[in-house]
Amino acid sequence: MKYYRLVEFYKRDVYFYQDDEKNQVTSYDLESRVSSYSLESVYYKVDKLDKYVNKYDVLPSVGAPLISLKMKNFLEEIANNSCEFFSAVIVDEKGEMNTDFFALNILAVSDCFDEQNSEYDMTANDPKKIGRITSIYFNYQKLGQEHIYRMSIRPSMIVVSETFVEGYRKNKLKGLLFAKEGSRLRPEFLD
Repeated sequence: MKYYRLVEFYKRDVYFYQDDEKNQVTSYDLESRVSSYSLESVYYKVDKLDKYVNKYDVLPSVGAPLISLKMKNFLEEIANNSCEFFSAVIVDEKGEMNTDFFALNILAVSDCFDEQNSEYDMTANDPKKIGRITSIYFNYQKLGQEHIYRMSIRPSMIVVSETFVEGYRKNKLKGLLFAKEGSRLRPEFLD
């Protein structure tokens, strides 16, 4: 089975930032920890809420991914054991709110980064830690039966199976591109 790296897309260049001042846990905690949390809501901030925001099923976010109810239902079908969901509250600079989305915590983590075939630099501060990744390949022996994973080397990178892609398309979801293995700087996407 092939796997792909998720890349979010949206009509304009914007990110929905997890609001660490209002949240019980930081964006780093939700992005990089696998333990379950008992959260009422996860708050996000954005410059403005667009009229078309609800036409997307995944929003470009910093912190836990923001997903629609339709995407949540799909994930509960295909990857229920590897995901948990929290109500999300998105607030823009004018104070307008949207509560139609969910914060996604991906519990499945894989050490699937292929260090031999990928191209990357080590960080200056810690020569044992991977810094910038210019091309990425997967070690398929480290990928199990789940359809969605966070990469242990870079928890913000999400990897999904062909089955995930097929279901995503069948459900006519919107907001993601699927990058093939190879260049991160000039990724090749599935048609």
